Parts: sequence; structure tokens; C-alpha cells
Amino acid sequence: MDKKDARIKELEELVATLIKRVTELELALAKANKDSSTSSKPPSSDIAKPKPKKKPGRPRKPRKGAQPGHQQQLREPLPPDRVDETFDYEIIASEILRLGLTPTGNFHVVQHVELPETPATRHVHRWID
Repeated sequence: MDKKDARIKELEELVATLIKRVTELELALAKANKDSSTSSKPPSSDIAKPKPKKKPGRPRKPRKGAQPGHQQQLREPLPPDRVDETFDYEIIASEILRLGLTPTGNFHVVQHVELPETPATRHVHRWID
């Protein structure tokens, strides 16, 4: 064999070694990427992944009322004869100007119902044997 054939044989052995190594690494990567959502492994075998970082800034408040795509359902307001007290609030003129509000004359009504501290009654029943 001359030098050329020896070099070709050497390179073929190197390529075979590299192919074998790539196959081993692909198998190791596939095993590392398996978790309970991609295989039949139990969730307890999952490696803990770090939680994604939250975006900076203030957390958003949940929307009041119906969520987008859902019909809003409101409780019927109590009739005036079932209301014990009514509190009327007014915004002074300087605050209206400072906040840039436009008076509409309409009231925003919020009804607040307080429940007694112990709504349940307790009874003791006794008899003589």
C-alpha cells in the first residue's frame, strides 16, 4: 500500500468513528428531551425546568364583568323598599376640572349587602332517658 491508500483508510476510519459518535449524541439528546408530555414516563421523573421569567412591570388586573367572548350576567338590583340606606356622593367642581371629567348627570350605582356575623341559628335538643 502506498501513502495515498493509507491516508484514505485512515480517513474512512475517522468518518466511521464520527458517524458513530453523532449517532450516540443524537440518542442522548432524544433521551434528554423526553418528559412526561412526550413519552410514557411518569411526571415524577421529569427534570425540573426553570420557570419562565415574568415580564417586568405591574401585573395586570383581571377584567371586571364578563370575560371577552362571554355574555355579561348581572344581578338584579334590589328594589328601593328593600334598601336600608342610600348614600349619595358628589364630585366637587374643582376635581371635575382637574380630572377633565364631563358631567353626565347619571349615577353609577353599587349595591352593598352585608351579611350578619352568624347567619346560622343553633339549637340544642335534649330529652330525658
